[in-house]
Amino acid sequence: CWAHARRKYVDALEENRTLATQAIHYIGKLYKIESEANEAGLTAEERKEKRISEAYPLILEFEKWLQDAYLRVLPKSRMGKAIEYMYTLLPRLS
Repeated sequence: CWAHARRKYVDALEENRTLATQAIHYIGKLYKIESEANEAGLTAEERKEKRISEAYPLILEFEKWLQDAYLRVLPKSRMGKAIEYMYTLLPRLS
């Protein structure tokens, strides 16, 4: 789930504050979309439409960011492991 993925980036803050903060920011935007849906009392169908129109494009942007960021870190670093973990989960989360 997004909370588990986010936790990996929190752990990586100490090692690479810039990239970890960017990842946490992406996930925060997704949380905000869900929060707005909750506050608006959206039906399941309305929530689905909101996710398609707002969350999915953000997830695609995040996926591109993950690919670019991974090239700038060591694979065995906390940040590298966080990106790898997130990238393997992304198909199920989107």
